[in-house]
Amino acid sequence: MGTLSHASRAVINSIVADLSQTIWLSDVDDTLVDTAHIHTTASYAMMPTLIKSLHPDLARSVIERFVAYFDLLIAGHQVRASHDWDALPQGMFQQYHELYARVAASQESVQQQWGTVKVFSREVLLHLACEDLGTQLEPVELDSCIQQYWDAMARQAVFCSGTLRLVAVLAALGRPFYLFTGSDGRLTLHPNGRFTYDPDRSLRFKSNRLDMLRLRGLTFRRAFIGDPVDKPSHEFYDNIVEGIFADVGADIRAQPTVVLGDSFAADLRIPMSTWNRCRGLLLWRGTGSASLEYEGIASVRSWMPVANSIEAALRPRIS
Repeated sequence: MGTLSHASRAVINSIVADLSQTIWLSDVDDTLVDTAHIHTTASYAMMPTLIKSLHPDLARSVIERFVAYFDLLIAGHQVRASHDWDALPQGMFQQYHELYARVAASQESVQQQWGTVKVFSREVLLHLACEDLGTQLEPVELDSCIQQYWDAMARQAVFCSGTLRLVAVLAALGRPFYLFTGSDGRLTLHPNGRFTYDPDRSLRFKSNRLDMLRLRGLTFRRAFIGDPVDKPSHEFYDNIVEGIFADVGADIRAQPTVVLGDSFAADLRIPMSTWNRCRGLLLWRGTGSASLEYEGIASVRSWMPVANSIEAALRPRIS
């Protein structure tokens, strides 16, 4: 298993030991699909629309700010514990919380109506990038830019290392594999600079994204999407428990369950603390050691070691 810590090896071995009973669930963005890797390239797909109303130099600056804001939010999202901030550039902790506050402030009506903040809404990030540089886009222009961005993301989608191999191994074993994923936050800008949220529109959009990934080999039984109830609320995970029980008649609060994610806070914290037989697999591509000393969680840099361990355990049975 390469450079895995002793604790991570032990977790993966325990997963393999329970393999015949396990139900698997996985986050999508930056867990199975390398969203952060293709974000920058996809962002420049907005340029043709931006230069219709902005000077090319200003348009590039807007895109650079948009990319930087997304990168900052991802860095905060993937922090596993408070000491992880120490490995990031000085001042990033404050910058992250200041940006989060601005994102939330632009979504007052969303919070009032739905009780949530769509943190990764690309519409909001582009609007804030324009605001910082003393310009603005009309709602129709902003919507067109973000559609171009998402179209490019779909065309260029790249799976994280080992994703398709792990999924194929689980499919061959007949293990139930589900997706759970946050909303893409498809919001609508209004002339007053505030955003509104149509959960049906956002849900349809994310469902279509996942259908495109299925066509590329990502097989799964069902996807649980954060529209309108989103991660990391308890209600979101309660919906997963109910949905899987309705699908296969298993109560995952008592069943051996494996949860894959890239964020301890958003993906693993609630399942690990409320489901009795849950183990976690955390994809870690940050700086410093991949080791994460939480009981029952293995921290890995690729899904290949997990797939290899499962296949190695099965070889004696096959031969």
